Amino acid sequence: MSVEENKALVRRFVEGVWNQGKLDLLEEFVAADFLNHEDAPGARGGPESIRRHVLALRSAFPDVHFTIEELIAEGDVVVVRESARGTNRGAFMGIPPTGQQMTFSNIHIVRLANGKLVEHWREGRPPHPVPVQEVIAAPA
Repeated sequence: MSVEENKALVRRFVEGVWNQGKLDLLEEFVAADFLNHEDAPGARGGPESIRRHVLALRSAFPDVHFTIEELIAEGDVVVVRESARGTNRGAFMGIPPTGQQMTFSNIHIVRLANGKLVEHWREGRPPHPVPVQEVIAAPA
C-alpha cells in the first residue's frame, strides 16, 4: 500500500473503531498477529488487544471523541498525533468516575502490512479534567 493509503486506513480505523465504537470492524483493520507494545506481558494480541482497550476507555468515557491533529507516514509506518475529550462516567484505571469532562492526548506509531495494523506503540498524557473556567476563558 502507498503512504497515502496507509494514512487513509489509519483515519478510517480511528473514526470507525475508536470514535464510533464499531468493534465489528477490528478484523478489517487489525492483523491476527498484531503486537501492541502497551499491553501487559503475556496479554493476548491481535484484534482482541484493541478490543480490550476500546471497551475499557469507552466504558469510562462513553462520549469520547478523538481528533487526529496530525498524520505523518513513511513506508509502512504511520505516526498519529491526536487529542481526545470525553466525560468520565465510569471507573478508569481503578479511579472512580468524576462526571467531569476530561482531555488527553497521545502519539501513536503504527506499522502496517498487507492493509492491516501489525504493530503499535503509544506515548500519551493521561486523562485530566478540563476546569469550567478554562473552557469559558479559552480564546475562540
